Amino acid sequence: MTTLHSRKQRRSLERYARGVDLVTASDKRWFEEHPGREFRIRRMTAAEIGSAAAVLGDFKPLPAGTARFTLVRKIRPDCRMRVFIYGPDHKNGYETGEDVAAALWGHHLDRNPAIRQREFAITAIVSDHDARTGRCQGGSA
Repeated sequence: MTTLHSRKQRRSLERYARGVDLVTASDKRWFEEHPGREFRIRRMTAAEIGSAAAVLGDFKPLPAGTARFTLVRKIRPDCRMRVFIYGPDHKNGYETGEDVAAALWGHHLDRNPAIRQREFAITAIVSDHDARTGRCQGGSA
């Protein structure tokens, strides 16, 4: 399904694209450096906030004492999914362990069925692609 964006939205997305590319490349490197991890939590970047606002419109004001965070799930080494959540403003996310991050991911998906459907679709597409190409998750057949 293709989403059609207005000209204003496209210009705004283009303005933030480089920053989003940099932060998602950073996520990829982080998971390479932490191969046993499936989840990562970090503060949202200005580029992520700007690109999300371009598509979704203005964000609701932050509740007192909170900050915006990005929760990243590694579906496989070359495929990750991000969701945006609130967290305590005195944290940066890096101190969050795998168990807590996984529980937050599950909680977020339980509260957002559309995100759960998107995760299911991405996982199915990746699995179908691997089946067609003979590629295994580890990169070799």
